[in-house]
Amino acid sequence: MRPHAKCFTCKIMKLNFEGIIVVEGKEDASYLSSLIDTEIVMTNGYEIPISEIAYLNAVSSKKKILIMTDSDSAGEAIRSRIKISNARQIRVPLDKCNKNNKHGVAECQKEEIIHLLKPFCSKKIAKVPEINSAFLCSLGLNKKDLRTIFAKKVSVGLVNMKGLVRRLNSLDYTKEKIIEIMGEM
Repeated sequence: MRPHAKCFTCKIMKLNFEGIIVVEGKEDASYLSSLIDTEIVMTNGYEIPISEIAYLNAVSSKKKILIMTDSDSAGEAIRSRIKISNARQIRVPLDKCNKNNKHGVAECQKEEIIHLLKPFCSKKIAKVPEINSAFLCSLGLNKKDLRTIFAKKVSVGLVNMKGLVRRLNSLDYTKEKIIEIMGEM
């Protein structure tokens, strides 16, 4: 059966990783999200913002972090910029990850990605997150200016609403703690 983005049955077939995978760009993130349920952080090439590295450091005590950049000089340079002690490096073999003269994560065969990530995955169903968009909207965090101030205060990087929800849950924030932080602002 071929996976479809909105097919419930197909989503069950995805791997589940209760951690974070760091990739280089949108194509890598899109491809991996079709194969695995997890949080994916993009570096956008060499330019990974300091706020993203701060978020990864903050969450590294709670979640496993896999760095899965391309096996080229750019990928190695990105790996060297991300200094997180317990992060695991996943290197994609160039001979199994190439299409149209491009080599990298987005060009890997599905079977190779599954082979590389399966040792880190579980068969457990992910827990239901406590924080959701409706709750954050009720606090006014749907407004970009307020969300930006709040995001800096809790070290989650500059994110949209969906990213804020995901990162607050990754850091195990409770509704009570978020209300307390909002009261201090």
